[in-house]
Amino acid sequence: MIKKFLILITVMIFAFSIISLAEAKVVEVRLAAITMTSDTYALGVGWSNVIKKYLPGVRMAVLAKGGTTKLLRGMVNKQWKIAYIGSPHLECVRS
Repeated sequence: MIKKFLILITVMIFAFSIISLAEAKVVEVRLAAITMTSDTYALGVGWSNVIKKYLPGVRMAVLAKGGTTKLLRGMVNKQWKIAYIGSPHLECVRS
């Protein structure tokens, strides 16, 4: 009887550990674009749809948050992971 009880406890511990390993964290990515009418916003929505279809553990939210300065500040403050900025501003930052 004690042997059966120990086997049952061992199996239950093993099963619970497998179940907890199977639960994967969902990764959330926030992408910021200038406006909802911009090409970069449309591209972000397209990426979001592809990610939703092919990467079930990843969620991407596309946000319309304003101009380049606001997008850069959001990146620095870690409000979002990806932001589109204009190439002239990129040139100024790089030099």
